[in-house]
Amino acid sequence: KVRASHPVWKFDKDMGSVVITGDNGRAEDLVVSGFDVSGQVMAAGQPIAGVTILLYGGSSAAPLKHCADNAKGSPPTPTGKQQLCRVRTDKDGHFVFPVVPVGDYELVPFYKGENTQFEVSPA
Repeated sequence: KVRASHPVWKFDKDMGSVVITGDNGRAEDLVVSGFDVSGQVMAAGQPIAGVTILLYGGSSAAPLKHCADNAKGSPPTPTGKQQLCRVRTDKDGHFVFPVVPVGDYELVPFYKGENTQFEVSPA
């Protein structure tokens, strides 16, 4: 038996058998649940903290299992999509969506301060 582990990745199937016969081997598949999706928000070369980044997937996509915060909020949900996870940028402008399965997604950055509201677009 073989068990897979990784300090960040999560596995749907982390154990499998390996059979060696002569010069050949056969192993069962180990299945990674998904991978982290990360980025950084900058403006004029400076990191921007507190920007909300929303991850949207198709209408049949399930919310991310490892998402700590999926509270709904502004801006409006894109047509035919549903919100799967919400994160905020840290003091250095970094964000991470944990364990995102393979698929097509849309990231929507949004910032709302006390007297200011921005919809952010990628550069």
